[in-house]
Amino acid sequence: MKDTLRKDILINEYILVNFINLSGDEKLEILKWRNDDKIRKWMFNDKVIEAGNHLKFIDNLNNDDKNFYWRVSDSNGLKYGVISLNKLDIENGNSYLGIYKNPYLDKHGAGMTLMKALFHAAFNIIGLHTLKLEVTADNERAINFYHKTGFCKEGRLRNFLNKHGRRHDVVVMGITRGEAGHE
Repeated sequence: MKDTLRKDILINEYILVNFINLSGDEKLEILKWRNDDKIRKWMFNDKVIEAGNHLKFIDNLNNDDKNFYWRVSDSNGLKYGVISLNKLDIENGNSYLGIYKNPYLDKHGAGMTLMKALFHAAFNIIGLHTLKLEVTADNERAINFYHKTGFCKEGRLRNFLNKHGRRHDVVVMGITRGEAGHE
């Protein structure tokens, strides 16, 4: 299964390109997205990432059996953003997810396209039972989006994150295969 996840995945008119298969320029494009203020401010690590560290991170994914990252594009070459499965546990059928939209794409529904691609990879290709995510409690837009896609709040990690000397709560959310409509 892990070898399958290292390959690019075709889902209808969308292609999920594994980070390890991106060209050098494409890897730097992802870095530009990740370092954009609109994306970076909501990340647990909101510091600017240097190119060398980013490229080393991607290179290390070649030997990582728990974390998989893809850039999602359509057949016309439109780049929607990034999805990931982290802390993948095949035996227990669960993983955490990551998602962020291309900050330079002005297309309504891009987030939903990313989530549908993520659900397909997680539930249909891998056969997971549960997806989890963590989001800062003050990111109301993301929390509302996750609710809209079927996620339920499962808990709150109080004062869990320290950003710029200020403590932040983190909301834990989850969805099962059945709740996502993939039974």
